[in-house]
Amino acid sequence: MGLTEAARRAGKRLAAKADTLRATTTAASQRAREIGVRMAMGAQRSTVSRMILREAAWLTVIGVLLGLAGALGAARLMGSLLFNVQTIYSHGCRLSTAYSGRQSAHTRKSG
Repeated sequence: MGLTEAARRAGKRLAAKADTLRATTTAASQRAREIGVRMAMGAQRSTVSRMILREAAWLTVIGVLLGLAGALGAARLMGSLLFNVQTIYSHGCRLSTAYSGRQSAHTRKSG
């Protein structure tokens, strides 16, 4: 993996983390009145924090599941569009191996 690819992946991870933080902050600010009422009624700060973190974790789980479903669907679509490319079943995930397709094309040229 080259330096540019590593930088690109790091940038994507950073953008995903920033987006998650933005979504959590937005959700908390939208519920500011509810949080204020809970605090006024005697809720502990840790209870309110857990409530917000639980909601963020739930949204993260939903996002991961939707992302996996989309990735599996895209892998299946790509597998059906690519000819003579093997697919790998690994721990329940279907991965399209485009790299092996490039290797076999390279082998045909040199062979």
